[in-house]
Amino acid sequence: MIMPSALISLVFVVMLGLPAQVQDKGETNWNVPPEVSRRFEKEGFLNHYEVSTKLNPFYLRGDLDGDGVPDYAVLVINAATKVTGIAVIRSRATRIEVLGAGGIKLKMAATDDGSPPTTIDSFEWMDSWHVARKQRLKFTGLDTPVTPMTGEGIVVEKAEASAALIYWDGKQYRWLQLSD
Repeated sequence: MIMPSALISLVFVVMLGLPAQVQDKGETNWNVPPEVSRRFEKEGFLNHYEVSTKLNPFYLRGDLDGDGVPDYAVLVINAATKVTGIAVIRSRATRIEVLGAGGIKLKMAATDDGSPPTTIDSFEWMDSWHVARKQRLKFTGLDTPVTPMTGEGIVVEKAEASAALIYWDGKQYRWLQLSD
């Protein structure tokens, strides 16, 4: 028979590993990992961004910078402009980095169909995403230079239209078009 104090201790230990709940200004509770919750709170992040429910899952976990510690990507919406972006919470970064949505603009090279180079500031078009393993990248003939990945990356996709790999090269985020 389990003693009441032992049962309470067991429940407490199990709860430490569960995702934390974060509230945005819309008073919605989000189940996110405790690391993400702490960073959101520490930086007052949800004063400027809202967590987006557009995709399931609304956050990804991977080792994006190759340091062996989990990092997170959360789909967000800029509260002022309503533009969709990706908040990247790297374990060793001093601040949350936002791709698009008024934050870091990713550079996309010209495409095979003749589209000129452009910058990516919104991810509203995206209808799926997932973590991609670290891999040796192949030169596409358009993206120059193709710098090596330091960790895993994020594949962003529009079904039956296009896909791209977003990755950290140790200095900056890169965009590699995979299909169009």
